[in-house]
Amino acid sequence: MKFTSHIGRVSALLGILFSFNFGCEEPKYFVQLTINDPDNLAANASRLGVGKALNELRVVGLGDETFPTSIALSYKSKVEELVWVEALDLDGDVLARSRVLIEVKKKKTAEASVDLLSPCELSSSTGQSCVMNSDSLSLGTCVEKSCRVLSCGDGYKSGTETCDDGNTLSGDGCSSQCQVEGCGNGVIEDGEACDDGYADACGTCNADCTGPGQEAICGDGEQCLESEECDDGNTTTEKCEYGLEACTVCNSACESMAGATNYCGDEMLVPEDEECDPSAENYSTTTCTEECKHKNWLIAQNSEGLKIKAIKMINAASGGFYLAAQVSGTGTIDLPDIHGQTNTIEATGKVRGIVIAYDQYAQAKWVQILAGNNHVFVKSIAESPEGKLFVVGQYWENIVLPDGFSVTDVQEHSSFLLSYSNEGELEVSKDFVGTDSSEIQNIALSQDKIILVISNNSALDINMTESPVVNALLSAPISNEDLYVVAYNAEYSFLWKKQFTCDAAQVPAYGLLINSDDEIYMIMNYSSTCFLDGTTTLGHQGLGDSVLVSVSSSGVLESHLPFNGDYAQYFSAVKLISSDTILLSGYFFDNYTLRLTEYETPEGEPREHCILTSARTTDLKPNWTTHIQGCREPSTSNPHRAFVTNSSVSDNIALASEFSGTLSIGEYTTSVSSDGSDIFWSTFSLEGTLLSSETVNGAGDNDIYGMIGLDDGTYISSGTFSEGIVFRTLSETIDTADNGFYLLRSQPLSPSIVP
Repeated sequence: MKFTSHIGRVSALLGILFSFNFGCEEPKYFVQLTINDPDNLAANASRLGVGKALNELRVVGLGDETFPTSIALSYKSKVEELVWVEALDLDGDVLARSRVLIEVKKKKTAEASVDLLSPCELSSSTGQSCVMNSDSLSLGTCVEKSCRVLSCGDGYKSGTETCDDGNTLSGDGCSSQCQVEGCGNGVIEDGEACDDGYADACGTCNADCTGPGQEAICGDGEQCLESEECDDGNTTTEKCEYGLEACTVCNSACESMAGATNYCGDEMLVPEDEECDPSAENYSTTTCTEECKHKNWLIAQNSEGLKIKAIKMINAASGGFYLAAQVSGTGTIDLPDIHGQTNTIEATGKVRGIVIAYDQYAQAKWVQILAGNNHVFVKSIAESPEGKLFVVGQYWENIVLPDGFSVTDVQEHSSFLLSYSNEGELEVSKDFVGTDSSEIQNIALSQDKIILVISNNSALDINMTESPVVNALLSAPISNEDLYVVAYNAEYSFLWKKQFTCDAAQVPAYGLLINSDDEIYMIMNYSSTCFLDGTTTLGHQGLGDSVLVSVSSSGVLESHLPFNGDYAQYFSAVKLISSDTILLSGYFFDNYTLRLTEYETPEGEPREHCILTSARTTDLKPNWTTHIQGCREPSTSNPHRAFVTNSSVSDNIALASEFSGTLSIGEYTTSVSSDGSDIFWSTFSLEGTLLSSETVNGAGDNDIYGMIGLDDGTYISSGTFSEGIVFRTLSETIDTADNGFYLLRSQPLSPSIVP
């Protein structure tokens, strides 16, 4: 409020009003009175009234002036008197009033100040300060539209009173001093053995003040007021609700304290509350929205003479993921991550294996390059429950490893097993040297077991400890190539082996898993007859057949699901989505037999198909099967790939593969964007119903080599492309003469979005 003066406008009037019977002499004494409105009671006032009695006030207009304001009073002689001041609205209603002592004794001019108080006539004034209607400046309290000085026994609780029952008698629940009587008032009265001031059962006195109270127990949900500031029923120090910048919580000692906060933009990432944070370390606005939601991103790099082929991607216990790949050709590539870091990979005509660990921010934590004098192939990777990364593969001649680690130098080729810490430090190196070719095709890990899939066509010692072990020898097959599932304990000691005699059998990188009961599920794609055991022989109908087998924790064949046809059929990936359901993805041409189910493509329709099957884990009996028409036909140099996974935040299933020409899934159809092949992503319900579908396309061939689902419900895929790649609003282009490598993060489409 601004300070203004009405002296020039109202002093003449007030000088007349307040001459008070002192004759006709001119005024000789003046008082400048400042009127304040600290509680904003008179904001709507338009007039002021001033006088010695409430019924004799003289009223002047305020105009557009506001409080504080100042008026001039004039007198003909010295004065000492009480003056009332009122603020009124246009209707004459009193908004505020007060009383002030005016004194002019020695000086002819003086100053005075007054604060407006409640008038009490208003119902809203109850409990507010007021000035008494008496010959003093005593303050009171508005009660029932009158100004009163409250005291004990008047029936109104005020000041330090904890009660006021309208009298000053003790013994009726409210004492003569207007304090609550009885147990819990902090005063030991007649009949009480103690009184700690609290009406509860804990503390130094119990609930009825007859004896000691119970010991306070923090976390029991019962607040003991004497010793606990709070008790929320636990001894955990909670944090503030996500999004709050401040709050009060109850800590582990039942003390109230400021809670830890987490909100979007606080420079911290808390994965259970937000997908990302654009201000957090290792993040940026290129990958995270202002609402702390992920954006899709695409890393695409011209390989400049090199070809990077992703072998397998797996989830990491830390929330990130691992990518295993092999590099062929001659040249260098600066492989970037989403934050612009680059890792230079070089090859000189020999195949090299690479393993990259990404954190949950899609930043490369570490890179291991496996190289030697000749080729080094990575076949598969797996993470142990302790967070160690195992890598298996095949090498020619040697592998260059850090000091203290080595594999046996060979003339031709052999297999290796390496184990890294989650920080990328090599901890274990093993090799399997045979008299001829042998190969570790895959690996799976459980809490207690290491499972290797090994193919051999010669005698091979598979013992990984220094002490000789009976039966840890794979004998040379009579004909063709045998496939073994071999089990070790966590200390690499041999446990058992299970033999399958299947011609040229291959277990794809995504074709092996082990469940929490150490039961093993494995895909085998084979080219001729296949003997599962002494009593189970699988026939061969076409160019290639497939089978899913389940093996017990002790190495006994339990069940199998054969996949046969007149031409070629392959299983590509197996995924356990619950304790009783397993998913399979693959390819067939024209027709197939899946256990007892037979299918043949209607005449005139495309004969290339992907297949998605749900089966029971107990006996591998199919629950349902879905066909995707138009999938790319595999070749020797470019075999079929179809990847299946499930979302960690929904019940949906995701399937990705490649197609050429026209893709059809039920009523949904789409065509490739140009010559070559494109990639499709489709989501299905647990019952096999198509929910959504979209494509990754470009000017040339686009291939997918791996896909996983992350903990936030999104998907990561990797692969190769030529010329250009497009996904939704993201795109990259490269020189047409080179191959490109991509890493793509995708948020799934909303259900039922099928263009």
